[in-house]
Amino acid sequence: MPENQTSMDAFGTRPFDVFEPTDGDPWDVHKAGHLIRRCAFGATPDELNTAVADGTTKTIDALFNFDPEDDPHNHLLEEMGEVFRLDNHRRVQEWWVFRMLRTDRPLQERIALFWHNHFATGGSKVNQQRMHKQIELFRRKGLGSFRELLVEVGRDPAMLLWLDGNNAAKGKPNENYAREIMELFTLGVDNGYTEADIKELSRCFTGWRVQGNNARFFKDRFDDGEKTILGKTGNFNDEGAVDLLLATEQAPKFIAEKLLTHFLTPTPPQPMIDHFAGRLTANDWHIGTVLKEMFRCRAFYSDGAYRSLIKDPATLCIGAGRALGGTLKAEFVREFMGKMGMRLLFPPDVSGWTGGEAWVNAATILVRYRFALEVARQEGRWYAKSHRLEHFLPNNNLDSADSLVDHYADLLLDGNLPGEVRSKLVDYFMRNDKNEPIEEFKLNGNTVRKKVKGTLHLMMTTPYFQLA
Repeated sequence: MPENQTSMDAFGTRPFDVFEPTDGDPWDVHKAGHLIRRCAFGATPDELNTAVADGTTKTIDALFNFDPEDDPHNHLLEEMGEVFRLDNHRRVQEWWVFRMLRTDRPLQERIALFWHNHFATGGSKVNQQRMHKQIELFRRKGLGSFRELLVEVGRDPAMLLWLDGNNAAKGKPNENYAREIMELFTLGVDNGYTEADIKELSRCFTGWRVQGNNARFFKDRFDDGEKTILGKTGNFNDEGAVDLLLATEQAPKFIAEKLLTHFLTPTPPQPMIDHFAGRLTANDWHIGTVLKEMFRCRAFYSDGAYRSLIKDPATLCIGAGRALGGTLKAEFVREFMGKMGMRLLFPPDVSGWTGGEAWVNAATILVRYRFALEVARQEGRWYAKSHRLEHFLPNNNLDSADSLVDHYADLLLDGNLPGEVRSKLVDYFMRNDKNEPIEEFKLNGNTVRKKVKGTLHLMMTTPYFQLA
């Protein structure tokens, strides 16, 4: 058997069927939870129930069913407080966290976070208004044409300032953006280009200057001379440069691998990368179209993909907040995400957050457990509005030990609770404060506080919950 075929075994029964859509395949809480966790941080109870009832296609279509040019979320600023203003980095961070928690279009925030890490720009050099404007760019363009996004990013005030392109002009180009657009944004490090290519490419991006929170093109500052890049010669501007890069063999593979490692598996096999690279070029680099295919294919729901990613702090915190209900304070989530290693608007360097195993170490795992405890407790200082479990649970027929354990196992663990663990949790509900067996479990303020919230904490500290 060829090596590339062996590497695909974990993703399907045969290498050639893993990319086929799952339409008609069995659909359950296991798959629904997986999809929403990967694409939307995590589900609320209603969202999970709706997804299970709707099936694969309808659920995926719903994730993409919004107009990115129309933003209905600004009304949420009112909920942040009448005097809330995006006047410093901390407030922009909290606004973004609040949107993640409350949005009805979570894939838009997920893709914005993906591009924020890909085009890693930092608040250490860029003010809060320009950082906010860049995140809004990712929301608007993130699921559309990658070509259009790449052109816009090169003209974005935050990027012009971050990589020192603001003063680039004819006769004095700056190589920073040219180097990063090749190394980090389209091709990969040392992948098919030379230092001479970088120098020539830098001339294509001259002429743009920041004015306020916008950028303006000055024709007299643009280097309109002939340039030779990747073996092609012409009077290329920034759009021509982007077209040259995207026409290479490396670019679609590089972007396909980035999408796959974020949404599907940390180590995509080469045939998978090649397949989705082909889908990118076949669909004119339309990111949303390719992601929709990815979310529908058998590989996405396979053993090789399921719970294969370590949750980044956003997925962990936002997912828990959406699952357990109530309105978490954005300040609380921002602080805990930062302690876990993800300080929004301040990626560690130009290559972004490393992710994967780097998210978990001796310090951050304790922070994750502490976050789980605080969210399970739902104490007033962390919640703008608590989720009253005393009312929610009986109103949803969740008033027995079995129903409570199964409900939260579905919501937090996709129902994947080993039999012996489930039995121990049910037994935990069926004991009093002295650890003595009781005949009947009664849902009240005391049992909600000790048993229900205690079980939530236990489930969120399992290794299984740390995986996306």
